[in-house]
Amino acid sequence: MDEFSDATEMSWDLIKGKTESWSQNDTLIRFELNDGVTKINSYAFNNCTNIQTYFISNSVKTIGSYAFEYSKLPIINIPNGVEDIQTCAFKSCTTEKIIVPNSVVSIAYNAFAYMYGVKYLEWTPNADIFNYSIFGYGL
Repeated sequence: MDEFSDATEMSWDLIKGKTESWSQNDTLIRFELNDGVTKINSYAFNNCTNIQTYFISNSVKTIGSYAFEYSKLPIINIPNGVEDIQTCAFKSCTTEKIIVPNSVVSIAYNAFAYMYGVKYLEWTPNADIFNYSIFGYGL
């Protein structure tokens, strides 16, 4: 993803210093968060309904509250390196596949709530953090 042809594609390298989120952006089709990014802020990609591909670096340690709420993602593949998934980070996301690595040590209430249509779940985080409130309703 070296070249970005229009506003529907972005790389974190191209938007450093941008303070607002990409929330409710229905034209965003792909994004890339490269090495050096350590947190995906709250509401960063909330309600982005046309994401087709994305890359999140292993340098990301935290996925903020509501970061991807109501978004459509082809797959939720949490990078190995993420340690903290905050409240409702993926609430009401549309996806068929979720992969959570064992680097995750903290998952807040309703992080994956109201997710219907998930067909595959690969879950290898620490057993200490697994409880029903992670999924809320759905899944």
